[in-house]
Amino acid sequence: MSFPRAYLPEEEIRSVENANEVADPRNVVWVDSEKEVVYPHDCGGLRKFVEILYNRLVDIALDLVKGITTMGILIYAPTSREYLFVSKNANVKLIEAAGASVIPLVREGDKVSERDRVFYILTRKREVRSIRAGTRGIVVYVSDIVPSVPMKYVMMIVGEENVRRFKFVPLCG
Repeated sequence: MSFPRAYLPEEEIRSVENANEVADPRNVVWVDSEKEVVYPHDCGGLRKFVEILYNRLVDIALDLVKGITTMGILIYAPTSREYLFVSKNANVKLIEAAGASVIPLVREGDKVSERDRVFYILTRKREVRSIRAGTRGIVVYVSDIVPSVPMKYVMMIVGEENVRRFKFVPLCG
């Protein structure tokens, strides 16, 4: 089973406070934005992205007041086996869900519209509630907030025009 992964540009992650606690310099990929391709090694002149702790992405790469990304973000979406690239200064919508039990109904890479249900919540009274997207776009991030009681999740949706889908290519070419 594969899990989603978050990557940030190496040159920008250096400026992040406590970067050594959230970044893993051993897990990197190189991005060719023109060809929309991700490589596992440097093919010459490409931008290097470093993996970070997935559940820390919102803290590191977003301006929560303005609702924008503060650097480029690359998310590996395991269900589609592609990488989602969101550029710096892209508008984002965050959706939070909290309850005795929270069940995400969509995954990274899924397209949603305003009325789509994105979470089911089971309350302590055993009532089932749902949360809707409230916007159109691509789900680029879904993560639980640990540790938390009640259970909490956060989801990031970005307008389709601001999400590029990159393919993984094992060899330069």
